[in-house]
Amino acid sequence: MYENTPWEHLSLWAPWLGAAAIVLALLLVFIARRRELDDPDNAFALAHAGWLLGTYALSVITIGILFTIMWRPAHDTYPHAFGRAAVGVSIGAMLVSGALALIYRPIAHFAFIYGSLTAAVCAAAALSAFSTSIIAEGQVTAMVLPVGYAVAALFAAAIAIPFYRHEQRYEAALVIAFVVLAYFASDKLPVVQFRDDGSMFAPVTGGVFIVVLGRLARARALPMLGIAIVSAAALATGYLLQWWYGVALAAVGLSISGGWGLLHQPSEEYPLPHSTPS
Repeated sequence: MYENTPWEHLSLWAPWLGAAAIVLALLLVFIARRRELDDPDNAFALAHAGWLLGTYALSVITIGILFTIMWRPAHDTYPHAFGRAAVGVSIGAMLVSGALALIYRPIAHFAFIYGSLTAAVCAAAALSAFSTSIIAEGQVTAMVLPVGYAVAALFAAAIAIPFYRHEQRYEAALVIAFVVLAYFASDKLPVVQFRDDGSMFAPVTGGVFIVVLGRLARARALPMLGIAIVSAAALATGYLLQWWYGVALAAVGLSISGGWGLLHQPSEEYPLPHSTPS
C-alpha cells in the first residue's frame, strides 16, 4: 500500500503535538489556580480552557501512540491487525472515561469528551482497516483523516484561549478555527474512495461536511431541538456520503465541544478539579 501524501504522517506527529499541548494546558490551570481568589469567574473560564486543551491533547496522544506502534500493520494489504488494535483502543478509551467520570464527578465532562472523541476516531480508523469498499490506495488516508480532525480540535482549543473571558467569543473561536482546520485536513488527506458495483470507482471526499455538521450540533447557541436536528443531519449525511465510515466521522464531530456556560455551577458545586469550595 503506497503513501498518498506525506500528511499521512500526521498520526506519527500526534503524540508530540499532544505532549506540547499538555504543557500549555498545565500552565493555564496553574495560572487559573493563582487567580482563583482574586477573580473567580475568569479563573474558572481559564481553567476550563486549560482542561479542554488537555483533554483533546490526551485523546490525540492516545490515538497517536496507536498509530505509532501499529504504523507498519496499518500499511499492510489487509490491515486487519491494525483494525483490531483500533477497536481495542476505542473500547478501552470508553471504559477509562466512564471509570474516571464515576470516580471523580468534577471531570466527568472532560472524561466524556476524551472517551467519545478517542473512540470515534479509532472506530473510523477500524472501519477503514476492515473495509472491502474503500479502495486499497485510500485505506491509510481514510484511517488518518479522523486523526486530522482530532488534531484540528486540539489546535482550535489552543487558538481560542485568548477569548476565554467571553463565553460566546470563546465558543465562536472554537467552532470557526475547527471548521477552517478541518477543511485543511480534508484537503491534505482527500483520498477516501469507494468501489461502485465492483467495477467502477466512486470518489467521495465529503468528510469535512460530515464532521463540521457534527461539530455544529455541539454549538451552545443551538436550542435542544436544533441540536437534535443537526445531529441527525450529521449522521444521515455521513451515511449517505460515506456509509458507516461517514457515520463514524459524524461521531467525531459530535464528540467535539467546548462551551463552558453549562458547567458554571454555584461555588459549593464548582465543577473544575482545581477549585476550592467556599
